[in-house]
Amino acid sequence: MKRMLPVVLLALLLCGCGNPPTQIPTTAATVETEVFAQPTEPRGIYVPFTDMEVRTEGAVRCYQPDRDDCYAVDVMGNDLLLFSGGDTTTLTRLTGENLYIIADTQLDCRIGPEDPSFQISAHGITFYDALSREVVFLDNDLKEARRLAVPAELTGIPVLSGNRMRLFYCTADAVRIYDLETGLDRLLKSMTHPAQTVAGILSGDRILQLRLTDERGKTFFQFISTETGELIREYEGELQVFADEENYFARFYDGLLPIAQFRLGQGEELTLTAWEGSHGAWFLPGSCRFVTVTQDSQGTALAGIDLASGHRTALVTLPEQLEPRQLCEDRDGAYVYLLALDTQLNQPVVLRWQPELTPDADETVFTGRRFTRDNPDTQGLEQCAMIAREMSGRYGIQILMGREAVANQPGDYILEEEYQVRVLRWQLNRLESCLAQFPEGFFGKLSGDKQILLVRSITGRAESGSVDAAMGLQFWNGDTACVALSAGEGMEGAFFHELFHIMDGKILSDTRTYYYWHNLNPEGFAYSMDYTSYQTQDLSAYLDGGNRAFIDAYSTTFPKEDRARIMEYACTPGNEVYFSSEIMQRKLSILCRGIRETFGLTHYAQPLLWEQYLNPGE
Repeated sequence: MKRMLPVVLLALLLCGCGNPPTQIPTTAATVETEVFAQPTEPRGIYVPFTDMEVRTEGAVRCYQPDRDDCYAVDVMGNDLLLFSGGDTTTLTRLTGENLYIIADTQLDCRIGPEDPSFQISAHGITFYDALSREVVFLDNDLKEARRLAVPAELTGIPVLSGNRMRLFYCTADAVRIYDLETGLDRLLKSMTHPAQTVAGILSGDRILQLRLTDERGKTFFQFISTETGELIREYEGELQVFADEENYFARFYDGLLPIAQFRLGQGEELTLTAWEGSHGAWFLPGSCRFVTVTQDSQGTALAGIDLASGHRTALVTLPEQLEPRQLCEDRDGAYVYLLALDTQLNQPVVLRWQPELTPDADETVFTGRRFTRDNPDTQGLEQCAMIAREMSGRYGIQILMGREAVANQPGDYILEEEYQVRVLRWQLNRLESCLAQFPEGFFGKLSGDKQILLVRSITGRAESGSVDAAMGLQFWNGDTACVALSAGEGMEGAFFHELFHIMDGKILSDTRTYYYWHNLNPEGFAYSMDYTSYQTQDLSAYLDGGNRAFIDAYSTTFPKEDRARIMEYACTPGNEVYFSSEIMQRKLSILCRGIRETFGLTHYAQPLLWEQYLNPGE
């Protein structure tokens, strides 16, 4: 309204509704002209003729919200709903081509489209306010219509059915249904877990999704019938799922590998094969397609993939400084709205993309069958095995994968087999980069057989007192020295750490380099000789800047762990600060000298990776 005020005043003056104008004498006949105020279209938040809009010939329009704390968008009929705020939420409804504001409201709680209790329908919006423990009903003008107090024994969050007639919720020992029309409350299913809550309602209100936590603290989901409480399916781990009457879509992790899986109607269960974990993938049910987001030096690419054919049907590249946050589509599937952060201006922007105006004729099929433990990609696994055998012969250390890798696991740990080809190729590439850092013939100087086992995970057995999980593990299988490596970030550090345990034994037996190792530590210090005691001790005095004597608290457990941690950090980037103290320089120097003396590298002219943080002269 404030923007219209100058226009209205000007119109009043021109139309003679203000003070009478001064009469100007003229010799010509006076021609009276009636002036009308022209109607003005509200500007909204549209930013006209941006570079993106011009370059894409109108396929991508840019909108600049008035607030810099926007965190989500959703569609409300033919309009866009904008979420902004911090601990609280401001909802703003925008309409028209220019997205001008027609309603807004301030809420006392923070909500978003991903909240299972949040629903948009023809009647307005509903959501659960955890602060007041009430289900809130807003009309289409975002005005509060009513509130519904939830049962006192409710745990977690409740979810309304699509017709707003039934409220599904959990208590400490059950899943229950409250009928809003009759006021009747009935038991759906008895269950007791340390934590349990409703997580969604699917497939036309026929399936209830429950988020549960077991005694180990592990998250899993159950899907049950909303009529009988019968268990339909169970899944362990984090999961995002959408399902309507015909189709379903789910995002989850299979080990390290992100999976975007779907099924259309009664068709085959397929997965998006082109999606990388570091990029976004959204399922848009209205147009029955995926939109993937990838970023590289050329910019941010949005790709629309038709699920029925598996082909990429639309593609557009956005400026590099745009960091995608969230996607949604309009009711008819004609437009895709992208909320992004402009990293140069540190401001949110909303982009409206019309995929049909940026068609792509790529004939690649980006969907395919999902490989599982019971039904793996046998051809891809054999290719990985060939690469592993070639690397084994080249470096003189046997590399095993799959069932061979877990066949002889130690008694105190469980090694889980990795069967995903993409993960194994990633592990092999990382391992190759590590092995290449050692001089030729290095591993042949280690006594006996040596194996590197590439696995999905390493889990400790509770009864053995082992740690819950580990990235790496060194153990002996008879006379064979084994290094198990779990898939994930940090694999390189785990490799150098566990390999050094084998190297350390040879250094101790072949040289006297470590004879005075204990003298390098601060006066009065003694290793705990226990793997867990450091967790309850204050060891900060040994880890402080110029007085640092250890990489971390774990290094204070055993001398061998102290040295292995030094090797791990010395071989990985960005760790110079850990070796800035005099004590750490002396420890690193002795460790490096021990390696050179033991492995015949005293006169080796080239610098070695683990010597990168040594000060000159050490």
